[in-house]
Amino acid sequence: MDFSQDDEIKTIFIEETRDHLAEIEYGILKLENQTAEMNSELVNQMFRAAHSIKAGANLLDLRNIEKLSHLLENILQQLRFGQQQTDSELVTTFLLGVDKIGELIDNLSFSDLSNISSFVDQLTTITNRRNDVETKK
Repeated sequence: MDFSQDDEIKTIFIEETRDHLAEIEYGILKLENQTAEMNSELVNQMFRAAHSIKAGANLLDLRNIEKLSHLLENILQQLRFGQQQTDSELVTTFLLGVDKIGELIDNLSFSDLSNISSFVDQLTTITNRRNDVETKK
């Protein structure tokens, strides 16, 4: 079945994604002055929210939303395992990714036509910093 054409499922996805984005945004702002280890349950909740967005986007064949949420999920996974540190660059970049997903949700029909390459590059740069963190341990 092609769920991407089901308006009811799209409406539910949009509502749930907005809730998940608000949860992620709240969490990253709360973590800004903490280490991930100080609030692992919060990081786990944010990870599950990003994963839910990614899964819903996959179901609806929304590739840009899926790609961005997957990159956010990767960063959160690194935070979960202490492979990433929360700093101002991570917070800013992460929030830009969350905002971009919100914009894509607001224009769902055109979301895959949007150029997300700069956001992908920024989030990938943060993800790749993991090696620097591991090397310093």
